[in-house]
Amino acid sequence: MRLVDRVLLRQRIEEFQQKLPGLAVNTEKIRKATRGGPPIMPAEPVHGKWNHFLLPVRYRTSGQRALGRSFLLRRRIDTAPLYQNCARNARLFGYSGGCENAEHVAQTICTVPNHPWLKDDEITYIGESLRSSADLDFEGRMELEFKSERAGA
Repeated sequence: MRLVDRVLLRQRIEEFQQKLPGLAVNTEKIRKATRGGPPIMPAEPVHGKWNHFLLPVRYRTSGQRALGRSFLLRRRIDTAPLYQNCARNARLFGYSGGCENAEHVAQTICTVPNHPWLKDDEITYIGESLRSSADLDFEGRMELEFKSERAGA
């Protein structure tokens, strides 16, 4: 590795390490805002630290995730499904099923914004929006959408 590349790599690692404490604080603030209900934000593992740039949020079902993501997008909060196609892609390499929990998580998890430039009011807004997405009547909305899809078909 060239000297200039090693120096640049060292700088990037130092920048990342400097950002992690702030990201961990953001994560905890958002976790506190959503505590007690869906969506679920898993606790930091005791065996290590998360990559706080990818802040996972888990809904109970894939339908709840879809509705929650749609709700958050209307509030201008971007989300991304995480590992959504992992089982499908793994089948290309011989996976034949048997990891139901992993497959369920892949269909119910998404990420929400978390970066060191978020202001406290933005963190609060994300947390409150996540909490509000938990207050949606998921089952009723899903049934209503299913009926409207059938009526339109």
